[in-house]
Amino acid sequence: LRRLRDFVVTQAGNAMTRPGTVYCGAAADSTMGSWLLPFVVSDSDGYVIELSWSGAARAWRNGAVVWTGTAPFVVAGVRAPGAIQFTQSGDLMTIANRGRVYELRRTSDTTFVFSVMAFTRAAPQFVALPGTTKTTVPGIINTGSLVSPSAGAPVRKWRWWVSTVMRDSNGRTFESAAHEVTETLSPGIGVYGGSAALGPDRPITITRRTSGVGTMWAGTVTYETKGFNWYRGVGDYSGFIGHTTTELDFIDDGTEPDYTLPHPREVDPFSLPGGVTDYPSSVAYFENRLTFGGTLYRPASLLLSETDNYIGWQVPAVPVPSQALEMELAVRKRERIRSLAALQRLLVLTDAGVWAIGGGEPLSPTSLSARLVSEVGAAWMRPLMVGSDLLYVRTKGWGLRAVRQSSNAGELFGSIDISQHAQHLFKNIDTAGSLAVDADNGVGPITDWCWQEDPWNLVWAVRADGK
Repeated sequence: LRRLRDFVVTQAGNAMTRPGTVYCGAAADSTMGSWLLPFVVSDSDGYVIELSWSGAARAWRNGAVVWTGTAPFVVAGVRAPGAIQFTQSGDLMTIANRGRVYELRRTSDTTFVFSVMAFTRAAPQFVALPGTTKTTVPGIINTGSLVSPSAGAPVRKWRWWVSTVMRDSNGRTFESAAHEVTETLSPGIGVYGGSAALGPDRPITITRRTSGVGTMWAGTVTYETKGFNWYRGVGDYSGFIGHTTTELDFIDDGTEPDYTLPHPREVDPFSLPGGVTDYPSSVAYFENRLTFGGTLYRPASLLLSETDNYIGWQVPAVPVPSQALEMELAVRKRERIRSLAALQRLLVLTDAGVWAIGGGEPLSPTSLSARLVSEVGAAWMRPLMVGSDLLYVRTKGWGLRAVRQSSNAGELFGSIDISQHAQHLFKNIDTAGSLAVDADNGVGPITDWCWQEDPWNLVWAVRADGK
């Protein structure tokens, strides 16, 4: 054939009609345009999220609008291709747009809720006792050792914390934020935080009995309480010392704290000293960690949450495998992370190359590794997962490239040009007046694209000139 349009030639030589499009309705903002984000819950349950530049947000399903709302950020402020990076886990989509990080959660088949991502933990819960009596704030009651430590015993200004282990209605078990024990419930015991010598002969009891003085423990019983974790330390340096379930008293006999398990705190990974905020431009899940990259002041750094705890960003004094991690790529020239993608390794796409993060064991403070896969950088356009391949628009030139597992022994991935025989589609594009202009010089020939898996594995792409 000299020319073939709207057909797909199979390997057997048949010409099959190409899947087409259907008109579903007008855009919310027909003059300025919209971003379309795939919200895929499962292979049989999916939506298209429309974010218009006028601020309207809609969810499309089976060709019809099922939800209308408002985007929490100014979509017109992220006009550059790929400026909205996102990742999804079930009913929750996390969006990074080079500003604050947002979450879009599906709460029903026809309801979605936007929110700013927060790293707050649930408040500790008080316990209902027989007769609807509630426990008070934990307080120290027999602290004679605060006054006269025994000879030879270590003397320190101890602090104690307690957290609640809870289970929510979805069956997820988690730990609340820690509550510091600041109440003293007996007269004449000295000042809280005084020198204390702890040991089997000089225990300290922390009680939650209602006979003590103090305000009610903050919070309401909205979860099932499974127990309480207790911590002791000096300053902010603490460690786990025990667990109780229904007991009202906890007796600390001076057991050495496990400093690999500090008391849970709220840590904002985007907060820098001096009140400076440092928001990311990319986001992904990898090895049960929420991962961010490409912040303004740390352009070549990765921020990884605690394992199985996406709001946990603590770094304990004693390193543990599951702790939050921060890693800076050892770049040879100034690079900025633009996109993240999770395959067998975490693929990090920068404006100057592609890196593979991870090794033969789970990520930990002692197993972080990074290998350079390609020195052909990526544009801002979000990469596209096509089967086991990752497609991306290159920064310089007009080609498209794919990252795939290498067939060479010892190599993890390889990068190839997939537009070698279709250069006429990507060269000499008239972008005058188009919205592809990007202040970070991340312009490529493609401004948006998606993958249609069935029936022909087609990639639909929109060029910078609108074709």
